[in-house]
Amino acid sequence: MEDKIRINTTVYGDGRIVQDQAMVDNLREIERKIMTQVIFTQDQHVRDSLIKLGWAPPPKESRGGMVYPNITLEDIVMSSKKIENGRYWEVGLQLVDGCTPCSPGCDHCWSAAMTHRFNFQWTKDGKPEFNGHITVRPERLSIPLKRRKPTVYACWNDLYHEAVPDEFIGDAWQIMAECSEKHTFLILTKRAERAAEITNKYSFVDFGNVYHGLTVCNQQEADEKIPVFLHVQGKKFLSIEPCLGEIKLFGDDYDWTENGRDCKKSCINSVILGGETGPGARPMHPDWAISIVRQCRAAGVPFFFKGWGEWTPEIPPKYCKLSGKRWSHESVSWARDGSKYNPLYPPPDHFPSVTVYRAGRKAAGRLLDGREWNDLLWVKS
Repeated sequence: MEDKIRINTTVYGDGRIVQDQAMVDNLREIERKIMTQVIFTQDQHVRDSLIKLGWAPPPKESRGGMVYPNITLEDIVMSSKKIENGRYWEVGLQLVDGCTPCSPGCDHCWSAAMTHRFNFQWTKDGKPEFNGHITVRPERLSIPLKRRKPTVYACWNDLYHEAVPDEFIGDAWQIMAECSEKHTFLILTKRAERAAEITNKYSFVDFGNVYHGLTVCNQQEADEKIPVFLHVQGKKFLSIEPCLGEIKLFGDDYDWTENGRDCKKSCINSVILGGETGPGARPMHPDWAISIVRQCRAAGVPFFFKGWGEWTPEIPPKYCKLSGKRWSHESVSWARDGSKYNPLYPPPDHFPSVTVYRAGRKAAGRLLDGREWNDLLWVKS
């Protein structure tokens, strides 16, 4: 009898318990009508923002120009749930506009493309890249103070850029301290020297809600920046995005863990790894990712896998090597000696070790070594 009651009882909407099946069907029909109503907007910036967030489909080209597909409330709600997979933050807080490329990982920066759209920054060859013009946004510092819901903020762009005034960084720290009981802040930087210098110069105080992250993409950057980054005050994590080569983090020669001889009192508290996304994305060798996760497990360091990016080691369903269709040229292979080549034109005696296929971020997914990796220090399990 108890099982039958449980089956016929539905908790709906605002928590009301509805046992009448006809009433349940009626409520579901009302919800369906609301969710499938088409949302129209003439504001181009609103549409572009929804598309950038992945909450709306991109426009399609037709004879009359670009046509924007209809957007429904259901599209926005469902898409917003999907993008949570692979995200280690909840809200972006852009305190700095502009940046300066300083790493091979900057070549296809998505933030540079957005800045190019709104601030018209470009390089001499016409590519949408940062040109070094920096604008700080003090009016955005109060945004976290107005939000009641506990939120994980990712601070963009590089707060420790050389052109960002010390006073502005101090103001940002002050806001983070005022929100220490409610919000969490992730400060990502590629500039380990400035971050170490300023956090020590002004005696940065960790209230438990700020995590400094260093972005590296290959072994050279790791060797050059991590030893400096260890001098940054507070909790620290490493972001390997995009991963462009094999990286050795933990072992006999590289030990940034709490008990490592190179670490002293500082350490890397967490590691995040992800492939490159967007146009021109470079593939990530599966062995690079598997090596990182196994190093982290052996060292006892929390690991989060953001995703493969645009490329995947799994053959996409639409892939056809001989057809000449879309997927025929969207693959890259590595030989056993580590050299990369187009599998349609293999060199003699190539003996491929692995092939990856361009399937798109969504299709590539987040499975690594047979599972998802979601260990984050700032997310309570």
